[in-house]
Amino acid sequence: MRLTRRSLLGGAAALGAAPALAQSGFAAGPVVTVIDSRLPEARAHAARGGEVIDIVGADLWKLARTDLAAAATITGLTGWSDWVVLRGLLAEQGKRVTAETRLPHAGLRVATPFSWEMA
Repeated sequence: MRLTRRSLLGGAAALGAAPALAQSGFAAGPVVTVIDSRLPEARAHAARGGEVIDIVGADLWKLARTDLAAAATITGLTGWSDWVVLRGLLAEQGKRVTAETRLPHAGLRVATPFSWEMA
């Protein structure tokens, strides 16, 4: 087989498209939702269905190492401090932040709610 410029560029284009295909849903796996049930927004978020894990009283290190390790996508609605801890633990496993939003809230709260996603 002869290596030509055209075949080299075609192979490079195919390799470049692989991550895009993975992000487009071909590599879809289980989706897990993590919530802090002390937040009203989080309880509403959990009502959408699917596998939901409540972090109230949970050991976040154990949770990230066991229950969340196999998930392809992890969505969550938690307070800032829980989000920071989970983000660090999941980043160690190769997950990356795909969305992060601070939710507006009125009045006194246990924590400022953040909606986030990692894949």
